[in-house]
Amino acid sequence: MWLAKQEVKAVSEMFAKSYAQEIVEEVTQRVTQENYRDALRSALEGRFGELPEALAQRIEGCTNLKQLKDLIRQVGRMQSIEEVQL
Repeated sequence: MWLAKQEVKAVSEMFAKSYAQEIVEEVTQRVTQENYRDALRSALEGRFGELPEALAQRIEGCTNLKQLKDLIRQVGRMQSIEEVQL
């Protein structure tokens, strides 16, 4: 009986660590997305001034890190705010 309790405890601890790791990964992903959205907004505002509300909302809703990174890289080559494809 004692081994069964130890095994249950070990499995419980394993699941707790696994769940905690999932939470850490989710939070890290969300923070990274927010940082890229902030960087994109800042780059666009620096180049074109205040953003149209519709574009600001599309940026806020974007969770695709690759797309955000690509847009940040492209801002310096954009001629107008209408070039932002989101």
